[in-house]
Amino acid sequence: MDDILIDQGEDTPDLPDDPDLPDDPDLPDDPIVPDLPDDPDDPDDPIIPEVPDAHEDSLASYYGKVAFNELMVNPSGVSGLPEVEYIELYNRSTYAVSLRAWSLFYGEKGYAIPASVIPSKGYVILTKESNRSLLTDCDWPVVYCASFPALLNSGKLLYLLDNCGELIQCLTYSDKWYHDTKKKAGGYSLECVDPNNLGNQPCNWMASTASSGGTPGKVNSVAALHVDTVTPHITKATLLLDDQLELTFSKPMCYASLVDGRHYVVDSSNYQIIELNPNYPEQTTTSVKLNIPLSSDNETHITIDSLSDLSGLLVPRTHLVATKDTVLVTEEIHQETDVSHEMLWLKQNYLLPSSPDQEGHITLFYSFPSEGWRVQLTIYNLQGLEINRMDTGLLPQLEGSFVWNGKTNTGKEVVPGMYLFYAVCIHPSGEARRYKIPVIVGS
Repeated sequence: MDDILIDQGEDTPDLPDDPDLPDDPDLPDDPIVPDLPDDPDDPDDPIIPEVPDAHEDSLASYYGKVAFNELMVNPSGVSGLPEVEYIELYNRSTYAVSLRAWSLFYGEKGYAIPASVIPSKGYVILTKESNRSLLTDCDWPVVYCASFPALLNSGKLLYLLDNCGELIQCLTYSDKWYHDTKKKAGGYSLECVDPNNLGNQPCNWMASTASSGGTPGKVNSVAALHVDTVTPHITKATLLLDDQLELTFSKPMCYASLVDGRHYVVDSSNYQIIELNPNYPEQTTTSVKLNIPLSSDNETHITIDSLSDLSGLLVPRTHLVATKDTVLVTEEIHQETDVSHEMLWLKQNYLLPSSPDQEGHITLFYSFPSEGWRVQLTIYNLQGLEINRMDTGLLPQLEGSFVWNGKTNTGKEVVPGMYLFYAVCIHPSGEARRYKIPVIVGS
């Protein structure tokens, strides 16, 4: 594995403590305040999304390069902004992105985005053409859409497709994301805390704290580092048909991972998985179709391992026991989400490529109770794609460390963002320990 060094010595450098990360606020759900939803405007030319081919993995390559960053869905009563609904996009990538032939979807309706460009790390405000006269004195980077949805205060599915029909981002916002009953009543936008967190969790959104009610075209008032560390789980398995199961996940998953048959293993030579169909674009469920119907008399066992969510976090290995009448779900439990372990640990979970000192790399320390251990370490990006890999072979020392300097297995520097160390410690006796450790590459 290129650019990962193994230190077999027992002396390890003192590294700074991990940077403080914001805790997820433990906030109660706001009481529901009913409002009368508006019917979204019908687009002039309806756009019909195409579900990607089951064998395509392009979703993993493009997802998240542009993110929804701010939503003004109820501008009534704003104190310092024009009273208009808008959607702000943020370009997370290191290059300018053309929006030519892109589409904004609101529920099942698609709306064409006029040709425009978002600079790297820049913003674009989408709003309807009729708002142009209200924004003449604003310095916002506005793109006026001939057709634009009336945004429901209570929330709805929202997603972006690029000119090739690739899914760029998808979320279903909710008025519970304000975490503030007063601001939910109107006049404040919903702002994303960390646009590099692609987990689509409610804790990554909150009401704007700006006195004007929002921050269109600027860094959000609530902006902070908020890494997604919420492990995904299979929460339910349902029998749809005699030969078809549906799996439900606790959070949105990576489409390319869900349709990769290598993550599903059937223990019977009689059964094969012939179709994997995630719900698109939400990616919160997937159907699993078998070649023949399940039996009432015999159990069929399916093992599901290493499915990835949108942040690169992996579903723990899960076992399904299915018959024609029932399906049971059991999940293997490992203490593998802490960054401090009896065998593997970090003293620093971030690296800054431009730093000449110890912050320019991440060191994974190991300490084994006996001889004979080896480590398989794989580094994944946000979309669940493998970035780098190593297998140490038999380790001659009980203590040592591995160093990663933020490069792929071809020596190319990775883009800033969150990555995942997935390490498996293996002993000849058959004992194995698995660890999943989120790390951050800064800019």
